[in-house]
Amino acid sequence: MTPRLETEVLRYWETTPDATLFREAQPVLGVDGSPAGVCEGEPTCPGKGRVWAKPGTVTGLDALNNRLAVGAQTMGGYLDAGHGRLCTVYLAVNGATTPDIPGLFGLIDDEARILGLLQQQAAGRHRR
Repeated sequence: MTPRLETEVLRYWETTPDATLFREAQPVLGVDGSPAGVCEGEPTCPGKGRVWAKPGTVTGLDALNNRLAVGAQTMGGYLDAGHGRLCTVYLAVNGATTPDIPGLFGLIDDEARILGLLQQQAAGRHRR
């Protein structure tokens, strides 16, 4: 899937009667799923409870360099922009490498943090 197609699918879901059910089935930043641990130990965590995003990972072994080759690490979902508004979001990292599985989880956490900052920015923009 391309980023455009991914966001179109996510936008489509928001027009269906099951939109809320679909969104709430996604992992929530700082609450559950892969992005749950991002907020641990942080009293103020950007986007906590306001980002619903599903990660997707394509990775394999780079035997030549004894590392993990990350073909793609993505997160797609929704940001709470305030006042009942949602922003559709899709974030992707392609062609990265990491020394091990903890490094891959670090990449997932970095994407989640970026989404949290984007949520704060979107919510601030809609306060006016």
